[in-house]
Amino acid sequence: MLISPISYNDTNRFKGMAILLIVLHNFYHVLPGASIENEFSFNIENTNYYLKSVIDSFSPISFTSLFTDFFSFFGHYGVALFIFLSGYGLTIKYSSKEFSNTEKIHFIWKRILRFWKVIIPLIPLSLFVKMIKYGNGLWETLTDHIGEYLSIITFTQTLIPGKEFVVSGPWWFFGAILQLYIIYIFLLHKKSNRFLFIVSLSVLLIQATTIFCGWENILFRLRYNCIGWLPIFCLGIYYAKKSSITCKPLIPVILMILFLCSNVNAYFWLFSSLLFPLAFIPLFRNFPIKSFWEFMGKISFYLFAIHSFIRGAFFGLIGEEKIVEQNLEVPVGILYLLTSILIAYIFQQLLNRIYNYCQTKIIHKKQ
Repeated sequence: MLISPISYNDTNRFKGMAILLIVLHNFYHVLPGASIENEFSFNIENTNYYLKSVIDSFSPISFTSLFTDFFSFFGHYGVALFIFLSGYGLTIKYSSKEFSNTEKIHFIWKRILRFWKVIIPLIPLSLFVKMIKYGNGLWETLTDHIGEYLSIITFTQTLIPGKEFVVSGPWWFFGAILQLYIIYIFLLHKKSNRFLFIVSLSVLLIQATTIFCGWENILFRLRYNCIGWLPIFCLGIYYAKKSSITCKPLIPVILMILFLCSNVNAYFWLFSSLLFPLAFIPLFRNFPIKSFWEFMGKISFYLFAIHSFIRGAFFGLIGEEKIVEQNLEVPVGILYLLTSILIAYIFQQLLNRIYNYCQTKIIHKKQ
């Protein structure tokens, strides 16, 4: 089975699958009674609760929880797939390029602008949602909210304790991935595989030490930031350097089994994000409805940015408790997913037209 090379179309398909995992995970994991994931730290009780829910799901009454609990517990691994693909894509695009210091700064600035292009137009929407939620209380805590938006715009929210999930919970990713871009261009670009291995092993040892010493707060901090994701990022860089990598069909199956079992122990869990793309990519490379997954991949950036606001609207209209009490998790979840896809596509098209129009005006003005 083929692991790499990963083509542009393959990348879009995998991004499409990754964003589906993330969007459904962020919907289901906050519902009352949902299985809690092991994402930023490990707790064996979370695994035990999930296993119990799987066993209970085989009764006719609660069979739908097999679907919802899967995304609640495992859906966050879509982030690991995104980071693997980021490391892979950067290396494919820039491995043969030499960068001056000025070009390195431009490399980072270009990515900041790409994030701002999506984040800044959503800030008024966020303020509107907060006004509905807090009413007059919003203005009483205006200073706090200004600080939150500044931390988002400067991508520093993951560096400030207690501010990781401000404005939009999933946006912690923007700060972490920007840190990885900076590390790539200033440290990892054109480095040997041996160096990548040393960096990855060092980071895993640091995380293992926090687990051994019971420093859960430090582990949280590492995994909200780039250090927690460096091994998977380096793995993507490593695979991009290889012209072709194949494996026997049984290997990805074994890796997937190991991945599924990795949540039974805190130290094994540290390797789960590495195992996931290694198993997922060869197993799902030829998954049906390729055109749909490619479409999802192309709007994934916009879907990631906006889906938490749509989730908030669904919960505000229906209510998390009502969704669970009336066993509406699957139909409401699918409706939420389809609504998010539609709005993300409209958002993408609208932004592209606005920015293209502005560019055209600027060019005409210069002429």
